[in-house]
Amino acid sequence: SLIIGLVVLLAIGNHVVSTLQIGSPMYREIIDGKDVIADVLPPPLFVTEAYMLSLETGAYPEKRVENAAKLAGLKKEFLEREAYWKREGLQPDEQAQLENQVIPTGKAFWALVEKTGLTEANAAPEAAAAALPAITKAFYTHRTEVVKLVDIAAAHLTSVEAHARSSVAFWNVVAMIAAGLSMAGCILGGFLIRRRAIQP
Repeated sequence: SLIIGLVVLLAIGNHVVSTLQIGSPMYREIIDGKDVIADVLPPPLFVTEAYMLSLETGAYPEKRVENAAKLAGLKKEFLEREAYWKREGLQPDEQAQLENQVIPTGKAFWALVEKTGLTEANAAPEAAAAALPAITKAFYTHRTEVVKLVDIAAAHLTSVEAHARSSVAFWNVVAMIAAGLSMAGCILGGFLIRRRAIQP
């Protein structure tokens, strides 16, 4: 019965690992859920939606009141995410790119947007239109740094996944060896006990 218990325990352990390990269906489901949200929702630290609203306000002055409220909300989200990543922290190279490049270029973009008055409901349409070239330049400078951060993060993620896969494979082998040794020990112990009982 002890051997059967060990076999069952090993089977359960293998099932749990195969269900939750990197690349498993459940893992892919979690990753896919996060990816689809990232694809659909504009990210707060990448000012792409704010840039779109700035262009829209310049082209359609009648949208300035509605867009001013949206821009103010996006600026708030930008600052909240900046504070979040300062608390949480990333890998050193990711953190350096975020704090030294992505955040500063994003703030430079927001400084231009606010200087133009686009976050105010009474923004002058002429000022908004005149500022668009500078805002566009600031946006693309920011975008360049965002793409660099994405590349750094993607390389790190690939490395982490590879390490996780190798770790799971290693510990699976260790678990199987340990279970095999345990079963061998039980069989040998049972044999010795039986032998002593038969031949005292």
